[in-house]
Amino acid sequence: MLIRVRLKNSDFSYGQIGRMLHWSSVGVLLASVVSASSMSSSTNGVSKVDLITRHASFGILLLVLMLLRFAWRLNNVNPVHSYTIAAWQRRTAISIHWFLYVMVIIQCCLGIAQIIAKGAAITVFDTILIEASGIDLLKSASLCTICMSAWPI
Repeated sequence: MLIRVRLKNSDFSYGQIGRMLHWSSVGVLLASVVSASSMSSSTNGVSKVDLITRHASFGILLLVLMLLRFAWRLNNVNPVHSYTIAAWQRRTAISIHWFLYVMVIIQCCLGIAQIIAKGAAITVFDTILIEASGIDLLKSASLCTICMSAWPI
């Protein structure tokens, strides 16, 4: 018996690559949430730093997965269009899906921006991607001056 594995989406079902990207991103998102919730209960300084680093690593991995999903979604057929549901339900489902993509990507980017602003290195599971600058922009007087001048009081 020959089992045929469909890698790409068809008009009626998701392919194996789309499913793998979906469930991988769900798993990494859950790992990120668990690591974040563990941070609040941790009182040990070294342990808390490790949890923050792990959380950031999951966030960067999630960003990569979501960008891959985004690209995959743009270049593949969406089986939802073949479902026998009302048009407003289909539009709502697709809109919510895109909204979730955008929100997760923005959240990951904000986390990376926070790491950069703190002057810390960007690492993914102990592999340094960007060296630490050592300059904490969040405490910099010049940044505060720029922010204050941008907001009219």
